[in-house]
Amino acid sequence: MSAQPKVSLRKDRRAPSIFLCLVPIVLGCLSLIVFADTDITHVIPTLLNLGPLDWESVGAALFCGAIIGWERQLRNKPIDMRTSMLVTLGTYIFVAISLSMANTIEVGNGTLVTDPSRIVGQIVSGVGFLGAGVMFTRKGNVNGVTSAATIWLLAAIGVCIGAGSIDTAIKIAMLGTVVLILVDSFDDVLSDVTKRLFHHKSQYEGQLHPSNRKLPK
Repeated sequence: MSAQPKVSLRKDRRAPSIFLCLVPIVLGCLSLIVFADTDITHVIPTLLNLGPLDWESVGAALFCGAIIGWERQLRNKPIDMRTSMLVTLGTYIFVAISLSMANTIEVGNGTLVTDPSRIVGQIVSGVGFLGAGVMFTRKGNVNGVTSAATIWLLAAIGVCIGAGSIDTAIKIAMLGTVVLILVDSFDDVLSDVTKRLFHHKSQYEGQLHPSNRKLPK
């Protein structure tokens, strides 16, 4: 009997992913024509116009979230690259929209003064809920604290980008990634050194226990 060729059950996920990226773009163009009364000849310029946002800040938010999420994803942590990019991008959008509304708005016979700092305060509260969601307890140990602190840092980076400090946000993102990688490696070295320094304690721990001491006859 001739050997049957093995059939690979592995699916190529790259092509469907690229195809699925085109679906929201096409649906967005159709929505602009139907709901926003956009002329078909102006769909592409309208699609590229982000209003109070700008593509430079959007790209910076995605980049900062990606480099921090890359480290978390390599270590199989709850905060992967996609989550990090979305947190940074969402925070930037909230801050940028609130700053665009910072001017006085005429309402009837009076004016309404907006306060962008309230949006930042609400962002801090919302990030706290996200951080609490990634922490869990296992056998008395609290895990996910670093991931929760990472979400906190991502939100702060988004606020920096929304305030116009893109260079500062990129530097903080790089510094945060270095801290996550370097301190984790140093923690392993420090743990090994600690075990070697206090190894004599484990050797004599049983002899120093009161139940194992020999009483004089």
